[in-house]
Amino acid sequence: MAISIKPTRDAEGLELNQFGAATANQVYYQVIGASSETEASIALYNHVPRAYAGMYLSGVRVIEYVNNTFYKVAAIYNNQSP
Repeated sequence: MAISIKPTRDAEGLELNQFGAATANQVYYQVIGASSETEASIALYNHVPRAYAGMYLSGVRVIEYVNNTFYKVAAIYNNQSP
């Protein structure tokens, strides 16, 4: 089964500093067709852009295990260069 990745409508975890500048963000995705959390994480890591809204990708994290082939995974960004 091919892996499908779709953004969700879940709220993003945008964090702003005291000056209103973005410092961190999480963008949520549905990963369907993966056989494990590891496969879902790697698929999302290879899918998402390395920069988003002036921030850099710092990693991905499984947020929710829905069933054996369906995971909710977050791409995590921050303003520190890689």
